[in-house]
Amino acid sequence: MTSGGRKRWRFWALGGIGKQLIALLKPFGVHITAVNRSGRPVEGADEVVSMDDATHVWGEADVIFCILPATAETEGLIDAAKFRAMKPSALFINVGRGSTVVTDDLVDALREGEIAGAGLEVVDPEPLPDDHPLLSLPNCTTTPHIGATKHVAQYHMGDIFNANAAAWEKGEPMPTQVDPEAGY
Repeated sequence: MTSGGRKRWRFWALGGIGKQLIALLKPFGVHITAVNRSGRPVEGADEVVSMDDATHVWGEADVIFCILPATAETEGLIDAAKFRAMKPSALFINVGRGSTVVTDDLVDALREGEIAGAGLEVVDPEPLPDDHPLLSLPNCTTTPHIGATKHVAQYHMGDIFNANAAAWEKGEPMPTQVDPEAGY
């Protein structure tokens, strides 16, 4: 289903990656629904839905973009029921964490045509064994879990390190600090 002819994109979890994706996609006129724990506003999103109220989102989306962190509550969250709820023409993209998806359920959904395709930056297990079905399915594209080319990653790593080191020296929280309790 489209909104005024616009493709409907759904984003699950909206940290820095999600916000950047919204900014990149907005010029293409897509309808963006942000799904987060709180339902708090997300800049650039056409609508925001809390995770507790998001059951309908699976069946409406043309593209589901999963950017979930690995936490106890997100582990295996995306399973066979979620894939069955999606449109057969929908795409599933995961750039969050592989453990949020039940991999065998994704394989089945792709093989059975429950969804049109998947794009995976992250998988579970990671790395996939050489003979894993996701690597040979024609409707699945996987990339190495780096989120950027080697050149781009090398270019940004120095800036990230320097910003973290400067914050640490000042006794301030590091910009890319991970909260082990939250899992991200």
